[in-house]
Amino acid sequence: MPDPHRALVVLLEEYGPLCEQCLAFHARMTISDLTETLTILRRSIAFHVEQGECPRCQQFTQTLSLGEDPRRKM
Repeated sequence: MPDPHRALVVLLEEYGPLCEQCLAFHARMTISDLTETLTILRRSIAFHVEQGECPRCQQFTQTLSLGEDPRRKM
């Protein structure tokens, strides 16, 4: 997994859920780069996308978090 992809996964594991704006800020990426990277990551990693308050910026918006990995339940 390339570094930007790994960075997003680590950020979501540690701090998730986050809105796209906060995730981009913490990953030091532009929103367009974040969107492109998330599109690629969605092919191999499950994400939960929900409407709610971002714990970081307190804005009511769409938040992202890592989905359950069925292999972790074993």
